[in-house]
Amino acid sequence: MDSTSTKQLDRKLGFWSVFCISMGAMMGSGIFVLPGLAAGITGPRLYWAYILAGLFAMPAVLSKAELATAMPVAGGTYVYVDRSLGPWMGTITGLGTWFSLCSKIAFALVGLGSYLRFFTDIPPMQFSMGVLVLLVLVNILGVSKASGLQIAIVLCCIVCLLVMSFVGMPEVDMSLHDPAFPTGVGGLLSGAAFVFVSYAGVTKIASIAEEVHHPDRNIPLGMLAAQLTAMTLYAVLAWLITGHTSYQDLSTDITPITTTAAAIFGPKGSFFFAVVAVVALVSMANAGVLATSRKPFAMSRDNMMPEVVRSISERFGTPWVAILMTGTLLLLLLMFMPVVKLAKLASGFKIFIFGIVNISVIILRESGARWYKPTFLSPGYQWVQGLGIIGGVWLLYSLGLVGVLGVATAILIGSLWYFLYARKRVTRRSVLRHLWGEKFVLKATEEAEAEEEMSLHTPKVIVPIFGGEPCAERLIQLASTFTHGERMEVMRLEEVPESMQLRSHIDADTAGKALYHSTESIAEQLETDIVFHDLVTHNAKQALHHRAVATEAEWVIMEWPTRRDLRFMVRHPLAWWIDHAPCDLIIFMDKGGPFDGDTTD
Repeated sequence: MDSTSTKQLDRKLGFWSVFCISMGAMMGSGIFVLPGLAAGITGPRLYWAYILAGLFAMPAVLSKAELATAMPVAGGTYVYVDRSLGPWMGTITGLGTWFSLCSKIAFALVGLGSYLRFFTDIPPMQFSMGVLVLLVLVNILGVSKASGLQIAIVLCCIVCLLVMSFVGMPEVDMSLHDPAFPTGVGGLLSGAAFVFVSYAGVTKIASIAEEVHHPDRNIPLGMLAAQLTAMTLYAVLAWLITGHTSYQDLSTDITPITTTAAAIFGPKGSFFFAVVAVVALVSMANAGVLATSRKPFAMSRDNMMPEVVRSISERFGTPWVAILMTGTLLLLLLMFMPVVKLAKLASGFKIFIFGIVNISVIILRESGARWYKPTFLSPGYQWVQGLGIIGGVWLLYSLGLVGVLGVATAILIGSLWYFLYARKRVTRRSVLRHLWGEKFVLKATEEAEAEEEMSLHTPKVIVPIFGGEPCAERLIQLASTFTHGERMEVMRLEEVPESMQLRSHIDADTAGKALYHSTESIAEQLETDIVFHDLVTHNAKQALHHRAVATEAEWVIMEWPTRRDLRFMVRHPLAWWIDHAPCDLIIFMDKGGPFDGDTTD
């Protein structure tokens, strides 16, 4: 029986798992708390605000799906931004995401305290703080979030809300839906920006993409299905809520579900849906504390926060310092931030972060990074991401001063933290920094060790093979005509992200072996001295540049790289080479076609 030592991931999450995880992350304050306050901003046609917000979030959903299939690692958005735009923006995004999620959880806890008034006379804020303390303790003690139970809770909530919608539809007072937008289009945009945070959880599955079976299909389909389902559910419930209570009365109501249930089912129905809301909000808040506390934990592992933040409890096996930090921030938000400002802060941060995600996809695609190989590509590339960025700016402006100042404060705090603390502790470089061609300084790393193993002969011609060339053999054969009997060097360059260890990719692969044998065959046919090197590197451009300088090569002969339509945001990958070529440079464009190995022409 044949056997293999190749390690494989246990990819057990299918489409329905992706759908339920994404839906579960969205089932919370967006349904049970926001609609009343949002109606006061938008007017009785609140459902259009939810639809508009969902459409503006869609580009980020597609972008996140692409990024998740290219970088299936824990950390999600923080990792994507860090690897594409660098540790500075990674720090801002990591801290901003942490603060955004905390604002969303704090807002949900405020709503939870208000729903609990149906069962106790304890002031809502005190109850909210008590629940928060309990959740922090539960997470430190390591009690499982019981994902199966959470999915069951989410499905039960959806069923209950659908039943309420079905029963309540015939009783909707259509006259309450007029005037449509009392404050005009500005009110609609402000409302869409206000409820934007309702869609924050749709991309949560990206953090566990490596566990998804057929990620190129199940991740985008699951996320899109969850997004469309949430948009439909939000719109129907918004139509139902504003069809039973005037938007003026809803403007200060943070328990709109029980208000609507009382109008449809009476006091017993109101009590029942209060129970549904409490169970759902407690479950979502617990999952939120669990997930949010992992943000500072992940940043600490990247040396962007003190080492103590990644401390693991020996007894319970949980990151107790990160959990306590998250609980403290939540407590401060509950104590000092009004409920409406909490919602605006959460939405503002999420709009900003979704915009950065769209920019990351553009940077990664246009940079030509060899390691960026997503198995799912966002449709409508450039236009979709561009609309997402422009729409985000529009929504952020419509959110008002609180949202804009909140994002500006997050950028300022993140920048100060990076330059005063993290910068000197981080050595990673981003794709963007590689793209703009910083002055290369060879470091004593595994990459340098690999280059030292390559003897410093003096080739006349260096032929870099980056992967993706129509026919590498034809390029090598063509380059051999420039050697005139002198040495030629073929460099196969495999680029991997800064976050990965080079030694983990050092094993020979099929493509490398095939190219080696082809090069050997060409050398024999042409009776030419050709040396082949297969190099794993964090920066293919840097490695080639250093090699050409170190060996004093006369020519570098390469393939014209694939270039997409975008021109105005990211310059062509060849721009740096044209300005800073270390020797004579020849670039060929291969139109394709079969290669028969004939070397007589």
